Amino acid sequence: MNRRTERENLMKLVYEMHMNHDFSMLAYESFCEQYLEETPSPYFKTVLETIIANRPFLDEAIERNSKNWKLNRMSAVDLSILRIAAAEILYDSGVPEEVAINEAVELAKKYGTEKSPGFINGLLGSLVRENAE
Repeated sequence: MNRRTERENLMKLVYEMHMNHDFSMLAYESFCEQYLEETPSPYFKTVLETIIANRPFLDEAIERNSKNWKLNRMSAVDLSILRIAAAEILYDSGVPEEVAINEAVELAKKYGTEKSPGFINGLLGSLVRENAE
């Protein structure tokens, strides 16, 4: 499975966890059994564990860098994409910031609304600038 496909599956899992209010490894295991034919790579599991362990901090960083948008007003798809990209940007995932942003925008084009790519690009750009300070 290539990294783009893994990110897409990760977005689906984070979305499902968000909708079910269940950010547990049990939800991860159930998702893998039900939807994945291959065992996820270490990247997949590492990013997911980062999201689970740091979700309050990631959500705070996302909300702080959004322009007048509270998390509860964001679409669940956009928020799932943002959580993945923020985990890649703020924690040492071995993914360059530019790649994390580009991949998030591509997911937003595929799964989000017409405004999702611009929203996600702007928010993540702000997050990168904040993180560099």
